[in-house]
Amino acid sequence: GIVEAIEDPEARAFLIGVQWHPEELVENDEPSRSLFRGFVENAAARAERRAERAS
Repeated sequence: GIVEAIEDPEARAFLIGVQWHPEELVENDEPSRSLFRGFVENAAARAERRAERAS
């Protein structure tokens, strides 16, 4: 089969790649929504860590 998605849960930063357009499916597709939730949660956590280091 063809690999359609890849992630590395042990990567230093959020790393995921997909061979479809989740932005076009986000309204009706839970896996696509999950991708965006994961991205937003990771971005927020990173921003918080950076803010803590800066203060």
